[in-house]
Amino acid sequence: MVEHLSEGDFNPRDTTNHKLTLNAQDFYGLFGEAMRKKGSGKKGGIVLFLNTLPFERVIRMLHEKFQLEDTDEDISYGTKFSLSLSFDRELNLLPDNTFLTESAYFLEVNSILDEDKFQQYEEEQKETIEKLFYAEEEDGHRDTHTSKATPRKFFNRAMRKFITHYNLQDGQCYYRAVKNLDSDVTNLHSFFVDDLQRAKETSTKNLDAYLYQQVHNDRVDLDANQKSPNFNPLPFYDILQPKYYQLGRFPSHPEYALSLMQQVAVNLSTHCGDEQIRSVNGPPGTGKTTLLKDIFAELIVQQSYEMALLQGKNFDVPGSNGPDGIGELPDSIADKGIVVASSNNGAVQNIVNELPFTKEVDHSFQEALIKADYFTEIANSDAKEEWVQGEDSKKHKSFVVKPTDSEDPNKFWGLFSLEGGRKANVEKITTDIDRIVKYFDEHVPNDGVYAEFLDAYKKQEQERDKRQSAVDTLNQVSVLESQLNSHKTDFTREYQEREANLKQLPAQVERTIRQIQSRIGLLQAQKQQIHQSRVENADREATLNQQIDALKLQKPGVLQLSKKREYDQKMAGYSTALQDVIGKKQELKEAEVKQDRLIAQKQAAGQQAQTQLKQEQADFEAWKYEQLYNMQQEEQQLAQRKQENAEFSYPRLNLNEDYDKLEISNPWFDEEYRIQQSKLFILALRVRKQFLYDNRKSLSKATWIWGDQQKFMNENPDLIVKAWHWINLTIPVISTTFASSSRMFKNLPPETIGRLFVDEAGQALPQASVGAIMRSRNVMVVGDPAQIKPVLTLDSKVLGLLGRHYFEGLRNPDDLAETYISENSSTQTLIDAIGKYGFYKDKEKTDWIGIPLWVHRRCQYPMFDISNDVSYNGNMVQGNKGDGAAKWFDIGGSVNNKYVSKQGQLLHYLIKKMAQKNHDILDPNKKDVTYVISPFKNVADRLKKELNSPDLKFTRRDHGKVTNIGTVHTFQGKEAPIVFLVLGADEKSKGAANWAMGSSNPNIMNVAATRAKKQFYVIGDLKLYRGLGSDVIKKTLEAIDQFNQRIQKSNTNADQKEDFTEQYEEGEPGVVDGKALLDALEKEFSSALPNAPQNTEAGTPNKPQEQRQQQRNVLPVTQNQQRQPQQDLRPIRNYQRQPQQNTRPAQNYWGNHRGQSRQNAYPAQNRQQRPQYQQSQRNSRPMPQIIKRRVDLNVPYEEKDEAKKLGARWDYKRKTWYVRPGSDLNEFRRWLK
Repeated sequence: MVEHLSEGDFNPRDTTNHKLTLNAQDFYGLFGEAMRKKGSGKKGGIVLFLNTLPFERVIRMLHEKFQLEDTDEDISYGTKFSLSLSFDRELNLLPDNTFLTESAYFLEVNSILDEDKFQQYEEEQKETIEKLFYAEEEDGHRDTHTSKATPRKFFNRAMRKFITHYNLQDGQCYYRAVKNLDSDVTNLHSFFVDDLQRAKETSTKNLDAYLYQQVHNDRVDLDANQKSPNFNPLPFYDILQPKYYQLGRFPSHPEYALSLMQQVAVNLSTHCGDEQIRSVNGPPGTGKTTLLKDIFAELIVQQSYEMALLQGKNFDVPGSNGPDGIGELPDSIADKGIVVASSNNGAVQNIVNELPFTKEVDHSFQEALIKADYFTEIANSDAKEEWVQGEDSKKHKSFVVKPTDSEDPNKFWGLFSLEGGRKANVEKITTDIDRIVKYFDEHVPNDGVYAEFLDAYKKQEQERDKRQSAVDTLNQVSVLESQLNSHKTDFTREYQEREANLKQLPAQVERTIRQIQSRIGLLQAQKQQIHQSRVENADREATLNQQIDALKLQKPGVLQLSKKREYDQKMAGYSTALQDVIGKKQELKEAEVKQDRLIAQKQAAGQQAQTQLKQEQADFEAWKYEQLYNMQQEEQQLAQRKQENAEFSYPRLNLNEDYDKLEISNPWFDEEYRIQQSKLFILALRVRKQFLYDNRKSLSKATWIWGDQQKFMNENPDLIVKAWHWINLTIPVISTTFASSSRMFKNLPPETIGRLFVDEAGQALPQASVGAIMRSRNVMVVGDPAQIKPVLTLDSKVLGLLGRHYFEGLRNPDDLAETYISENSSTQTLIDAIGKYGFYKDKEKTDWIGIPLWVHRRCQYPMFDISNDVSYNGNMVQGNKGDGAAKWFDIGGSVNNKYVSKQGQLLHYLIKKMAQKNHDILDPNKKDVTYVISPFKNVADRLKKELNSPDLKFTRRDHGKVTNIGTVHTFQGKEAPIVFLVLGADEKSKGAANWAMGSSNPNIMNVAATRAKKQFYVIGDLKLYRGLGSDVIKKTLEAIDQFNQRIQKSNTNADQKEDFTEQYEEGEPGVVDGKALLDALEKEFSSALPNAPQNTEAGTPNKPQEQRQQQRNVLPVTQNQQRQPQQDLRPIRNYQRQPQQNTRPAQNYWGNHRGQSRQNAYPAQNRQQRPQYQQSQRNSRPMPQIIKRRVDLNVPYEEKDEAKKLGARWDYKRKTWYVRPGSDLNEFRRWLK
């Protein structure tokens, strides 16, 4: 849906579009004349764009209908057409080219689209339109297209019917004549809809992972900072083993190695990782292009290795001269073909232009690279194909060749990379390959290069293996050291524990023995009691026996019944008592035995405690001896390993090193190895050239097939795949935008492209890359979501609405919407999320990005600090240590659509002032020195006009486009010594200010600051932006403040020493009073000559025409002009130049004029009576004492209003009153400290 709404873009200002007058009498003649002027051929025709409308109407409708909140996002919605018709050169309607936009349908149905209903609506309208352009014969029989029968009359009548039926509006309809209807009309359908539809029916490993967000469960966090809570050193020891390093290298400066994380990314992309899709996150200036160069170089080397190993080098099909005779490249070669894609056309052009640029190659390799001659002459010339008649009377293909640079025939060292995509670019590729085939007719082959390469490859591989062997030994040393240190640590800890325990053991044993003895005493006392009880029980038993015996003697006779009963009772009582005594006797006996046993046990326990003490002491001594012996053995083994590796002098990997030093380092290899890597790459190009020579017939067939794809799609589509592989082998790196790739590769099946590299992936919409990913076997995206986001034509509120609508009913619909169609969604964010290797940006491990690059080599301080603090949590490392300059010019004012005119005026004067010292700023023949950036398009547009005034001429254009002023998108991938960021906005547009600089959007500040290599200046209303409570503003001001404080203390920065704005700082280092500075600059530039009188009204010229005359007389300095100090040549009315001794130097607000005399200027009416006037002035008041620097005052509270009225200002940080430079100190003398 988002892509359908992007369809139908139309630019009314495009000069190829002509307004259609709807009441015209002869449309047939009008369109015919337009085609004649255009030179339309057989494939030409006319395209109508009808009922154009501002796309903002669609957005507004959605906001109103669904009650969406307004947004302050600065989005350029543009214009759409509602309907488009196409006619061939005979003005026959082409029904298949009729196109209705969903934007217009949106407005008609006033609702979110139902795709099925729209398709039905579209078919109905196409049928209606087709009927309107068919004629009915008088008898009602329609048998022919009327444009063939009565062309002019019918066509005009059909057009009028059509205009009436669709209620077309005057001023909203346009027509365009084109030379080729197939290729010249690209603003109809979305570039990506066909690929998206195809992707629905396709399944590849990469595509499924991308679309369905198949997240790795075993993510590897590449955090090398030992101070981080997520510090994870182990993966680095594995990834950075020498065996995973590349054998080839781009021939750039060999003294500079890749940084640590660059090398990690290269290793994972070439030899180490098993992923087929991965991402690299590179903040600005961290060398993304550099690592891509080395990956490309290694792929070239590996392809050449596969070529050299082949038994047969020729793959042409024998006996076939037709296209089916084209050879098929082995997968081991084809799967390393390189395509670079991006949404950013500038990124596409930059990388392919830089790769073959001879100046990008180290001077030590340039001669060898040129000598390798990878079609150097073809790379440095353009050719136009033509057919000429030869001596055999047959026509042959020939080329009219024109050098691209007549002054430098070797500007490009070879035909290494070319831009594809657009039809003209693809034609250049095929033309250059045809020229290569023709070049081979006279080329002398070199079959021996294969063996030469294999020998060099083997030597390089052996050197790498040697390093790996040494590293394995080093790893053993590291393992042994780690083990030994661990053992020592464990031994020390356990020894201390054991010794402490052992020292406590005697006391514990003594306490135990005392406790045992105490217990034994208690048991013995209890035993004594038991013994006494036994004695007493025995006495009782004897007494009872005696009583029984006595009773027996008194036993009555049989007849003494009463005595008998008494006897029996007594005897029973004695017997019972005796039984109890006997029972107790047994119990007491057992109790005594038990006591004896317990006493014996306690006595044994005491002896055991003493024995255990002796055993513990013996065990401790034995353990200590064993541990010391083992550590001694490990130390001997470690010393032996170190001795074996004593000669290894290469840089080593040490994850315990200082973080900054670690990130800049590259272990194991040295400059000599890098030299050999580059030489192997150059040799690989020679192998490639020879291999192409051996298969030159296939090259010729490849361009034949590629140029007539439609024919071969019907006959044998596999031939197109074979042709592409030969084309990509010949041109090793081919780039394209995503918009163009959908056309360039439309006939390639899935997984045909070997290696896809997406540059600036953070700017690519998720849907833009689907087709390229679907067609690729291996994908690597490079970018930075913390920089420029994808360009959207829908605001975040509408995107959220569409997301909720289309993801409704699914689990976590809000998360799905945020992932796929939010303002933060990009190809980079989607592939970041599914990457195995990456980095957690937070302690909670929720914010995951791809492989990070941290070493920044572009900007000086404090631009580096601003970027690092605002967007990268301080993880970046400065590789370009040096001090630049940064200020915040605090100035507000009235606003017109976020443009503050006073900010524009201040910028105007600042550039003018800076150009007095650096003439290159305004020299159109020099490379851009200064960029002007704004978050808002209208501000940028107004600045383009302000800075293009006759007295400045700062605005520069290339093919009609301004190159040095614009929004952040204008400057992605660019850099300049000086950058101004003009913020605009006021309290009424505070929402827009928050969108640009709020805590949730650090990207704009990040991009702006990192465009500046040396100087960065922000122009904005400080109170407004500080009032946002934004972390972006807070961190930016902190970085500027800390930097300027440091510079003021050290006083070492040359730029700062000559800073003409320092005297206007508001008491906060780096914050300049922009209004006061503007007033001063206006006075300076409005003065006519050094001795000219000042106008009393704000220092403006006496007359407007005088100012215009001044602007005409101040001309920009050109390269051929002798640079002289800028003078104001404006004529001064009623003024005659006075003798030099009587003139007064104009007040200079920035220069250093200590020691110069100062005289009062004389009003014109008193010039003839100068001495008298001078005397009267001296008598009336003292001579003004104009100060050049800030002076602090001691103002009592009750006098603050008086001081303020005279011009004193309050410094809220220093808590003191002060006066600014240019003030008369006499007015404030009573308050001097």
